[in-house]
Amino acid sequence: MWITTRLGVFSIVFKPADLAADSLTVRARARNHLEALRDRYIPDLRIVESAGRDHGFRSRVHRQQLATAIADTMLDAAHPHGVGTAIAEPAPVRLHRRGKIWPLAGVSRRNAATGTA
Repeated sequence: MWITTRLGVFSIVFKPADLAADSLTVRARARNHLEALRDRYIPDLRIVESAGRDHGFRSRVHRQQLATAIADTMLDAAHPHGVGTAIAEPAPVRLHRRGKIWPLAGVSRRNAATGTA
């Protein structure tokens, strides 16, 4: 699943190795997104770099710890839709990433802006 927060964008998946540890794998394309998650909510988060992968940074997190962190990001949200609170990155990169998310979710940009299906 994709989670977009004021800290960054995360892909959360279940890998076979997660079963024994009761964990989930949190992946990000930008290291600073996982660093922000670590710095704010999960101090013992260990970030592993996976060169050549679509999501070059990942971490395994206990399910309950991740659920609590995600809930806390929602409770800490200061602005509707996180406006003005995103991690700073160059505008062309940010716009390129945001522009591609809606088609992946099966939503047109026009419908995403209005909230209609």
